Amino acid sequence: MELSFYILSGGKSSRMGEDKGLVEVNGEKMVKQVLEKLKSIGPQIKIITSNKAYKNHGFPLLPDVVPNKGPMGGLLTALKDSPTSNAFIIGCDMPLIPKEAYLHLIRSHQEDRITVASIGGIPNPLFSIYPKSLESNVASHVAGEKLKMIDFIRDNKHEVIPMENSLDFDESLFKNFNTREDLES
Repeated sequence: MELSFYILSGGKSSRMGEDKGLVEVNGEKMVKQVLEKLKSIGPQIKIITSNKAYKNHGFPLLPDVVPNKGPMGGLLTALKDSPTSNAFIIGCDMPLIPKEAYLHLIRSHQEDRITVASIGGIPNPLFSIYPKSLESNVASHVAGEKLKMIDFIRDNKHEVIPMENSLDFDESLFKNFNTREDLES
């Protein structure tokens, strides 16, 4: 399977108060932790952001093709850019997800559908694989201001993959860090 990896780091981070991907968890920036796992999985890695501070990590940066559209705008940017038939979309605020979970989702992916990880029965659109063939559909959603990723997933052929089936599952490893309080817990 052809696969490119895109880390979404373009959010406003209003609850965190600063750019989430550049905040440290366990002594290391969140985005760096995600990048370290991805480097061992595949070579096609880009960070979707307009923040030049991410350049220090040595990977190409992509600004959103349609600014201020949230994760759907990031997905559109990834699918437009992807040289491969599939794009693995990862939020920058989930640095603890183990490499095995990435591999489990990749092994579970079927070419003609969105493959969505679920944790505790809740689908996570920002730890999912999207076919490039959905680019025009994503563009229509963005143009029509239909920006809820979970609605987009439900409207398209998809498969939900429970992460509880991956090796050494620990729900706390799938935590999003959105606020200062999240960093302390």
